[in-house]
Amino acid sequence: MVLKRYHIFLLSFLLLLNLQCSSTTKYRVLSFFFDGVKNPDQANLVAADSSDQVVDQDAGTNESRRSSEPQYYFHAIYQERACDACHSAEQSNMLIEPVPELCYQCHENFSETFDYLHAPVEGGECLSCHKPHFATNKDLLVQSGQQLCFDCHDQEVLMSGETHSEIGSTDCIECHNPHGGEDETLFN
Repeated sequence: MVLKRYHIFLLSFLLLLNLQCSSTTKYRVLSFFFDGVKNPDQANLVAADSSDQVVDQDAGTNESRRSSEPQYYFHAIYQERACDACHSAEQSNMLIEPVPELCYQCHENFSETFDYLHAPVEGGECLSCHKPHFATNKDLLVQSGQQLCFDCHDQEVLMSGETHSEIGSTDCIECHNPHGGEDETLFN
């Protein structure tokens, strides 16, 4: 098979580029052309004892070292590698529907459940609190505990009020439903 000039140029360019680039740049270039290229910035994740958890395989078999490594939680559909349930292979892996309609194919539509919705839920911004594939926090949350809420709500103002002044590090969802409720406070 005779390679055309542009094939040779392209291969030469890729080789030259890969010799001088960071591992992240190499990954981006190679994964554009080839499937299955390992991302150097991601841990080597494998399923743990629980079906919705994973651990870093590179942590080794030493139990004490393994327990110090971060735990990960998979979205079930991602863990099953059912990418086409959410992404269209024909359209550059774009979502088959916009969020939140895509989420509501499997998850509860909270607008049909609650009289009052939390603002991100009402705005269809599931991804402002949840990661779509995997996370280090349960329920695929982007942050844990109060920190998730304080990304949007003013911590100083809330904690200085009489209601919250003595809650310490109590998780907000102990009292408030993060999706919606029967009144504006979303009180459980």
